[in-house]
Amino acid sequence: GASSLSSALQVNTVLTTLGMYSNSIGDAALADIKASLAMIKALPVADRGKVVGSAAAPSVAASEPGGGQGAGGEILTGPVEAATMERHVEWPKLSDNVRNALLRLRSNDPSLSSLDLSNKSLGSIGAEFVSAVLRVNTVLTTLKLGGNSIGAAGASSMSSALQVNTVLSSLYLHVNSIGAAGASSLSSALQVN
Repeated sequence: GASSLSSALQVNTVLTTLGMYSNSIGDAALADIKASLAMIKALPVADRGKVVGSAAAPSVAASEPGGGQGAGGEILTGPVEAATMERHVEWPKLSDNVRNALLRLRSNDPSLSSLDLSNKSLGSIGAEFVSAVLRVNTVLTTLKLGGNSIGAAGASSMSSALQVNTVLSSLYLHVNSIGAAGASSLSSALQVN
C-alpha cells in the first residue's frame, strides 16, 4: 500500500505533488511517505535528480484541505475510452460542467493547464472518464479530484493514466477513500511515470 507508494515517489520522474490526506491509508504509512520525502528533500538539489530522476522532489500534502450509442447504435458499457466517452452509458450522469471540462481535456485545450474537479460526486466511474482523457491529454499539469469518493477502483483507473501521461505534475486526491489497495495501484504507476 502506502509503503510501496513511498518507494515509488523516490523513483518517480514526473509527479511533484500528490495530495493524499484522509484516504484511509493509516498513520504509519503516511509517516513512511513523509520520511521518504524528507530524505529526498534533504539532498542537495543537484543530487535529487540522481536519486529521483528529477530536479524537483515530490511532496505529499498530508494535511492540506484542500454512455450513449456506439457506431452501430448500441449503448457502450465497459471501460471508458476517450474517443467514445460521449456514447458511454454513464456519460449523462456527469454534470454539464464536468462533461465540458473532460471534452476540453480530450481536445488538449491549451488554456486548460489546471483543473479543479473537487467535490463533483465523480465516484469511480467519473474517475474512469478523467483517466481516459488523461491518457491522451498533453497539456494539463495540475488536477484536483478531492472529495469525489473514487475509492480503490478510481485510484486504479488514475494509475493506468499516470503510466502514460508525462505532463501531469500535481495530483490532489484528498478525501477519496482510496485505502491501501488504491495506494498500491498508484505506487505501481508512479514507478514507471
